This record gives sequence, structure tokens and C-alpha cells, in this order.
Amino acid sequence: KDVPDGAPVTENKMLSYFGRVNYSYLGRYLFEANLRADASSRFHKDNRWGVFPSFSAGWRISEEEFMQPLEWLNNLKVRASWGTLGNIDNVGYYDYFQSYNNGANYNFNDEPVKGVLESKPANVNLGWETISLTDIGVDVDLFNGKLSITADYYIRKTGDILLDYNVPIETGISSKPAQNIGKLENKGFEFAITHRNQIGGITYSIGANMSFN
Repeated sequence: KDVPDGAPVTENKMLSYFGRVNYSYLGRYLFEANLRADASSRFHKDNRWGVFPSFSAGWRISEEEFMQPLEWLNNLKVRASWGTLGNIDNVGYYDYFQSYNNGANYNFNDEPVKGVLESKPANVNLGWETISLTDIGVDVDLFNGKLSITADYYIRKTGDILLDYNVPIETGISSKPAQNIGKLENKGFEFAITHRNQIGGITYSIGANMSFN
């Protein structure tokens, strides 16, 4: 395909592998494991792959024999999970290359000469931003499903965030190089309660939720 002079051309490729294992024993003990591997052309060939595992487990306490006398309790499950994901939203297509700009004119034998300067150095060590999420929760259903309660506590950490790094203007670098230098942590609590019922031919539900971050 013909490309006009000065028009930008970009290429971007992704390769991913994904695997999952589920296990349930007696409908009470639940386990899941995932493994994801991603490669992106936005990184140097020696640093393109990111591997991101995740795990979750649950225990349906209400299915235990010692809970059967509690007829008003329909479901009680505690669960926990931990997992990671990769992010490249902040990465340019060619951030691991150095870039050059025109306009670096200089004087040679009292004559102006056109030159080119390195406007941004290469960073072949650029890598994936990594997001890890830890969650502990409980689900409760009471009175034949008329009342449901869900509560979660979570910690979300983002590491190796790609940010433009300030450099002194004296270096001659006009474009800020991207580096994995940022980190962020969010943690909080989520709570939801729902009431469902039927009166005659009318079915209704009322819910409320609260979150803190």
C-alpha cells in the first residue's frame, strides 16, 4: 500500500497463551488457577514476555453437615483470590528505540550546517506494568433467598508503571524517556445487601451498597 510522504506508519503485534484449571470437591471446596503469558512488539525482543498467574479458592460452609440444622441459612461461602495482569496502555509502539529530530544546526567553518540530534534515548529495559489484586470476601443467602449479603476487602497494587522521566535540559534531550518507575496501591471495602420477595403476583427487590477506597 502506498504511503504519502511524511505519513506515520505503525505496527503492533501481540501473542498470548492462556491456561486454566478448575477443581470442585463435594460442591464445598472450590479452587481455580490461571496462567497467562503475553508478548508485545512494543518491548525489546529480550524483554517482551510477561507471565501473569492468578489463584482463587472458596469454601461453601453451608454445605457442611454441621450447618444443616440452620434451615434459615441457604448459602454461606467464604472466598479468597490473588491474581496479576499486565498492562501496556501507557507504552508507545517504539518507546524502546531512540528517536532523532532535525533542526540541530551548527556552525562549521563559519557556515551553517544542518544536523540531527538524538531527542530521546533508547530504553531496551522497558517492561510490562503489573497489576496484582488480592480479595477476601463472603457471600450469604438467608431465608430462602429473601436476603443476600456480599462483602469484600481488596488490595490492588500496580507496579512498574510507565512514566515519562524528567531529564535536565542541558543533556539536549527534548523528549522525556519512558521508564518503569511508578507504583500505586488502592485498598478498600465493598458491601452490598439485597432483599427479594413476592407478594401475590408482585415480585420486588430492594438493594443497597457501600464502598470505601
